[in-house]
Amino acid sequence: MADQYFAGIPAGEPYRPVVTQEPVQHGERRIEVEYDANPMLLIGYHVPNAVHPDAPALRALASILTGGRTSRLVQRLVVRDRWAAQVLAGQAPGSRYPGSSRSVRRPSPRTRAGDRGAVYEELERLQREPPTDFEMQRIRNAAEYSSLSRLDNAFFLAIQLASSEALWNDWTRTFRDDAALQRVTAEDVQRVARTYFSRTNRTVATLVRPPRPAPLGGTN
Repeated sequence: MADQYFAGIPAGEPYRPVVTQEPVQHGERRIEVEYDANPMLLIGYHVPNAVHPDAPALRALASILTGGRTSRLVQRLVVRDRWAAQVLAGQAPGSRYPGSSRSVRRPSPRTRAGDRGAVYEELERLQREPPTDFEMQRIRNAAEYSSLSRLDNAFFLAIQLASSEALWNDWTRTFRDDAALQRVTAEDVQRVARTYFSRTNRTVATLVRPPRPAPLGGTN
């Protein structure tokens, strides 16, 4: 069927690769957006793309921070202190080109938006002290489980293979990435925390509700 419907379509022009590089950031950037929606905090740090040698360690760092209920930020912000309803970490907007490692926090309705000190404290703790053996083993177990569980579902495996081919022109890349994550050490995580997660490399965005207008007229 692929030959029947697509063989006659001529190939398109080769795409022009992206060569523009974002300049190095030399100071923290902040933005506050007013919008009538639930508050949100987003903290981003410039990081390399997903084929960079540091990419597996950055994935491990994100998992230590927000990978599951026992992760550091979920335990601290959601479970213990209840400062946030949800907290996530990962690379965005994509992985083919350099982007940002982002921590997204959706504050609890009972707390104010923009309370980000706990995020900075946990990153600084990783810079001072490598993650524990328990945390590293949890990451490896989760990665192995994810790799095996994909084999049980043809649909998700197809998405994984197609994404790997589309991004890297290599359908085997997804398996090599999983293997690289298994080889990440605690010292690798500490090194990338020190390399990329500095204040000058940081952009902070907060979404806040606009002030409500005063009611028209007076009261009788």
